[in-house]
Amino acid sequence: MKRNKGQFVKMDPGVAAWLRAAVRQLVRELRPEKVIVFGSHVYGTPHADSDLDLLIVLSTRERSLAERHRLVSRYFEPRRYPLDLIVLTPEEFSKRLSNWFDPFLQEVVCQGRVLYERATRGRTRVGPES
Repeated sequence: MKRNKGQFVKMDPGVAAWLRAAVRQLVRELRPEKVIVFGSHVYGTPHADSDLDLLIVLSTRERSLAERHRLVSRYFEPRRYPLDLIVLTPEEFSKRLSNWFDPFLQEVVCQGRVLYERATRGRTRVGPES
């Protein structure tokens, strides 16, 4: 995907279809609050070794990052593309987002693409198809 005057061009169709199917299953079973894809596939600079970068905001009893990663990563099996998962609790996400000294998370939120966002009231937001 390339950024063009603030707009995204389409992600590789194979990558988009695989990601869409995995996120659908994840949403159906774990009900995350938010799923954001970011990085080179969104910013228009993927190369042969690029992975897919995902931030998932999920209420879970799992405390460690490793346990959360294990819980979520099974939804992306079999792995057709390299994947980098970041799984944060809603509390961690809010705390880090309110901290303007976290430029990484600020970039993810500002430049990433929301694939899914659970509504607090009313409708659920589902991002673009690609």
